[in-house]
Parts: sequence; C-alpha cells; structure tokens
Amino acid sequence: MQKSREIRTTGRILLPEERAHRLAVDMADARELLRRVLAAQSKDSAMARERETRRDRENDQRRLETLLDQAERDARDLERDLVRLSTSAYLDVPRIALRDDELREVVDAIKRRSFPEDKLSTLRVATRSSYLTCNQLRVLIGLFNFSEGKEEVAVTLYPRLTDPQRFFTLADAFPFSSTWRSVCAKLGIL
Repeated sequence: MQKSREIRTTGRILLPEERAHRLAVDMADARELLRRVLAAQSKDSAMARERETRRDRENDQRRLETLLDQAERDARDLERDLVRLSTSAYLDVPRIALRDDELREVVDAIKRRSFPEDKLSTLRVATRSSYLTCNQLRVLIGLFNFSEGKEEVAVTLYPRLTDPQRFFTLADAFPFSSTWRSVCAKLGIL
C-alpha cells in the first residue's frame, strides 16, 4: 500500500499506463488489508455471535474477493491495452527520441545510483516525458545487472519507444530467454 500512496503524493501527472498499473497494485493491497481486517475481527468476536454471522461474513468475503479478482484482471487488461494503443497508428503523436547528449545525462544520473530501486526511480523521473529508440533502450537496459531490473526497464519504457516495431532486436539484451519471454508476456506481444 505504501508504494501506491507514494505515487499519489508526488504531485506529478501519471500516464494512463501508470494509472492502470497503480490500480492493480492498489487492488492487491486492498485484498491484503481485507484479509488482515477479517482476521482481526474473527479474533475479537465472541464464539456465539461468531457462529451466527460466520456464514454471512464468509459469503461477503468470497464476494469481495471475487470483485477484487475481477478488478485486478480489468486493471491488467487495461494496462496491456493502453500499451498496445500507445504504440499503434491510432495515436498520431509525434515521437522524438532523446538526443545523444540527453541520453548521456540520463545514463550518468543512473550510474551515480548504487541500488537498483534508486536506479529505476531515477530512470522513471528522467524519462517520464521523453521518447527513446530501441538502441537507446538497449543502453539503459545494460545499466542494470539483474534480470528483474532489466525486465522492469523494458516494460516501463516500451510505451515510450519511437520504433516499437524494432523491439524484437532487444531479445539479446536479456541474459535469459525466460526474462525476454516474461517481458513480452507482460507487454502482451508474445
């Protein structure tokens, strides 16, 4: 839950893809909170009263879990559709990639960070209103040592590509084919 709260308090405008992702995170957080609340309630209830209301509470819990499951699926579908839409010919928005000097600034800023989370945070801030080519994305992916970081970079920046039709050229930027397949699956292009 803390992750979604932090995004809301930064004051920046989120892209539709980010909003959809945050919705899915919030729904998962809500599910965990519901489980905690229900667990606490069941401990506090008296045995006699609990027997009478247990069935109602269990039915309510199942219904709420079903609704949360559906909301999470809808959020993931929305996120995937937004990624597809942002790369389709439907949007006639000029996409101009970072200049070489701008890319160097982003690379230098990321290299100054020690931890993967800090690198990802810096990357998101530095590229939030910029577009990239696949070659530039390859450079940024290379700044991360672990598959998880590389995967996060690719998924996060895919909607910002000026040449998404060349995304297939990035397969060798990932150390394992399973990571590449995971990226493609998350983007809905597998």
